[in-house]
Amino acid sequence: MILNLVMEFDNNYTVDIPKEGTIQIMNEEDLGRIDFFHKTATSVLRFYEMNIYGDTEYQKAKFLPGNYQVKYTIKDPATGQFQKTG
Repeated sequence: MILNLVMEFDNNYTVDIPKEGTIQIMNEEDLGRIDFFHKTATSVLRFYEMNIYGDTEYQKAKFLPGNYQVKYTIKDPATGQFQKTG
């Protein structure tokens, strides 16, 4: 199964992964960071952070089935720092 998700900066997305597999971020530019959150019955916990450097071979991780929230944070091109989000 392949799931394609086009993400915009500083937006939250919910992704349901029905079976164990690999998430791979195919962005080939040094743009930012993606944070992964696991949704439980009572809270949302950040459990994984992936920096996006543009090398798709290193931009992948194995995930178990579940309901996840994903947020993409952009890097300021002038400073290389991640922009603060609200």
